[in-house]
Amino acid sequence: MAINDNKSDAYKVVKTCNTLAKANIYVSLLNSNGIECFKSDTSFVNLFPSNPITGSNKIEIRVRPEDEEIALEILNAKFDTKDLEE
Repeated sequence: MAINDNKSDAYKVVKTCNTLAKANIYVSLLNSNGIECFKSDTSFVNLFPSNPITGSNKIEIRVRPEDEEIALEILNAKFDTKDLEE
């Protein structure tokens, strides 16, 4: 979900991504852990995957201030890929 209003300023940026696909993965991860979050406006990224001025676009993932610490813990967690093997 992209929000374009002044309320988004009250939310904390916990991750920036270069692609919409990565941003969607992080948003799904946070949502599956019960954390409400949203991506910055992605309409420009959809039109121009690579910004002609800067060379890339940054998609910000934002959470409520009270969820910032746990969101960062989740996003920075490491896991053993052996856990994915059957």
